[in-house]
Amino acid sequence: MRMRVAAFGVVVIALLVVAWAASGPKQTQDEQAAPVSQAQLSQAPASQAHVSQVGLLKVEGMFCAGCAVAVQMAAKKVAGVDEVRVSAEDGTAHVTYDPSKTSPKAIANVITRSTGFKTEAVEDSRKL
Repeated sequence: MRMRVAAFGVVVIALLVVAWAASGPKQTQDEQAAPVSQAQLSQAPASQAHVSQVGLLKVEGMFCAGCAVAVQMAAKKVAGVDEVRVSAEDGTAHVTYDPSKTSPKAIANVITRSTGFKTEAVEDSRKL
């Protein structure tokens, strides 16, 4: 019986974390990376105009699946984020984003502010 109560408590806490992350503040225009101008886009070859990139983020303090979901939801609120894969075990997030709309640093700032988990963009994966 105690196992059921404990499992129920974990589920409730995870749902509360997700709801808390979902109700966090929206990203403002100032917090997004400076968008690329139309002139810059027109100078780029057509095949590179909408190419997504993957950024690696280091996220400190995650300990459960609910934490990972909260980080994922916060990252998806950022304009230009296409996909987010979070590992609480590794303390990382791989974010696929449109570089003309945002940057890993801007995404990390939103995650930190929305969830409270210290997040930073990793330029070199060996820094993990």
